[in-house]
Formats: sequence, structure tokens, C-alpha cells
Amino acid sequence: MNNDFKDIFDDNELIEIDEKDLEIRYQWNNEEYENDDYPGDVFQEMANLNPRKAGLGVQIWAEHGGISRNKSDVLPRVKISIRNIVISVSIESGPKILAGGDNSKIKHSELNALKKGIEYVGRNWDIFLNHYMDTDFAFDDEALFSTLRSRGEYR
Repeated sequence: MNNDFKDIFDDNELIEIDEKDLEIRYQWNNEEYENDDYPGDVFQEMANLNPRKAGLGVQIWAEHGGISRNKSDVLPRVKISIRNIVISVSIESGPKILAGGDNSKIKHSELNALKKGIEYVGRNWDIFLNHYMDTDFAFDDEALFSTLRSRGEYR
């Protein structure tokens, strides 16, 4: 089992990581998913962080005002994508994978890129959380980008 990747899942959500085929099985809201399933809509009303400008090999999708659209049991989160793989990651200093995957086996290089994206969210969790919790456009998409720029995390 890939212990470097295992530590980003909540203990009660991770079921199995098959290192040979690099498939991930997990549960979310008491239902089981694999890396080719994804619960919910994907990119509705989200800001896209350009991978080149963020210095990453993945795209990060941040939902402005997500708190006003999501159920109370949904943790604040961003989505991270590479190819056609999408994972949902909690917004906190030690982000966890909440859900993810889309019709593909995850390659080792993609695991590393996803992990770097998760670390990026962890370094900037306060910025992403302000963006997610904003309901009056005081911290909109442009504020997200400019705050990341001022921190040196976005060009």
C-alpha cells in the first residue's frame, strides 16, 4: 500500500489502495466509490487555477460561496483534476480526500502531482476557505487570485 498517499484520506473513508493497479476505493456519505465514480456535480460555478500560474501539474477548482449552495454536512472543499481524474479535497491545513476519480487508473506520476496539489491547498487553506465561505462577494475569484499572488503562490 502507498503510505505516502494513504495519509491524505480520512481513516473512516479509505477502504483500499491497490498499488499494483493504482486504484482507490473509498466511502463518502456511507456509500462506496472507486476512482472511476464521482458523487455530485463537478465544476459548477468554480474558479480554475491555471496549473502553469500555480506552478502545479494539476488544476485546482475553487467554489466561490460554496457554503451557500452545499448541504450542511458537506465540508468546505476544492476539486483537483489531472487528465480526467477529479478529487474533492477538504479545505484545511492538513487536507483530506473527500471523494474522487473519473474513468481512469491513477499513474504514479499523477499521484505525485495530486499530492503536490493537495499540499498547495494545505499551504493556502485560509485563502481557499475565505473564498468558499464568502456570500457577499467580498472575497470573489479575483480576490482569490490576487491573494495567492501576494503570497507568491500564483503568477
